[in-house]
Amino acid sequence: MITDDIYCAAYLSVSGLKIVDISVSPNRKGEKVIFTLAGENEDEVTREFEAGQAQVNIKNYLYKLFEIRNVMYSMKNSRTVGEHHEKSKHRTV
Repeated sequence: MITDDIYCAAYLSVSGLKIVDISVSPNRKGEKVIFTLAGENEDEVTREFEAGQAQVNIKNYLYKLFEIRNVMYSMKNSRTVGEHHEKSKHRTV
């Protein structure tokens, strides 16, 4: 599953999928973050999220959202400290 929606990525991650990659690449609005997730129940939890039927422990969801944001900000900060020559940056959570 590939998404640019941080809320979807956090939900899918707490629902059992693993974030295998987070990539940041430039676009016309600045930078775009793409999340790649994988797992056994990928289709099921994706359908639940898209149908508005997602159920998850809110504490775990908020923790995962915080964790993903921290990775995103650290990636952005590392780019501003001298890694501008790379077109994209990748990380896993």
